[in-house]
Amino acid sequence: MQWLNNTCSCPAQGPYRSLFEAGDYNFRSTETIGEILRCQSCGSVFPKVFPTPDTLGEAYRQYYTTPKPEGDEGGLRRLMNASRRDYLRRSLPADAGRILDYGCGSGAYLLYLEQSGFKGETWGTDLFKPDPLPDSVNWIDMADLENGPRYDWITLSHVLEHLDDPRIVLERLKRRLTPGGRIWISTPNADSFLMATTKQWSRDVDFPRHREVFSRDGLRAFLASMGLSAEFLPSPLLNGAMNAVSSLKNVKQDAGSNLAQVLGASITTAGMLMLSPVRRDRAPELVVVARPD
Repeated sequence: MQWLNNTCSCPAQGPYRSLFEAGDYNFRSTETIGEILRCQSCGSVFPKVFPTPDTLGEAYRQYYTTPKPEGDEGGLRRLMNASRRDYLRRSLPADAGRILDYGCGSGAYLLYLEQSGFKGETWGTDLFKPDPLPDSVNWIDMADLENGPRYDWITLSHVLEHLDDPRIVLERLKRRLTPGGRIWISTPNADSFLMATTKQWSRDVDFPRHREVFSRDGLRAFLASMGLSAEFLPSPLLNGAMNAVSSLKNVKQDAGSNLAQVLGASITTAGMLMLSPVRRDRAPELVVVARPD
């Protein structure tokens, strides 16, 4: 894997503060250790270096991009998902007629919508067309978005943090909205309690795949600079709990950590998780609906 210098996307771009060094604790795609910085102007957290475009694919070799086979979902998983149905539907309005999932991966979300009763058109786009693509999903290449239809609801589920230039992408998508259309975004939170308690082992640092993790205020300002108002929605507590488990697993498995670190991170994370419903600004995930002003 080869590397380029990386920065946040805010106009000020700094000053920066070094937070810690992190490896790829999630997928072990590289032995490189990256320095993680925070922008003092916008609050974003990001790695000082990022893979070059021609070697970026190596970072995703073990990445979870495909759903479990049909019928593999157990009763516990169904019960868990029932508790966060609105989130899994990405707050899709009842009157939405056409939806685009930007960064659709396997198309699993669009297929889930149809299976849960959505009668409108479902469209997907990503860097690569999934094979197989569900028959009912319409595919559009990213390069052809300007020539495609307009959409009532566009979703980006944990896509923003991976983008080279999120401003260009959101400007393109904004132009593809119908009157009254909106963009639903989920993305990690740079100010989350997991960043504070598990630090370099936090699931959402995700070096070297996450190019920029926004703060809540930074994301609001970023969207406002493009003429998009932001309505923040609560992220399910279950999401934070699953993220906490993944982060603590990283702490435990890292050979550089010790028992005191594991216990300290576990106790502090458990306490912060219990407080997260009343401190939504510290939740591991930001969920926002963006609307053109």
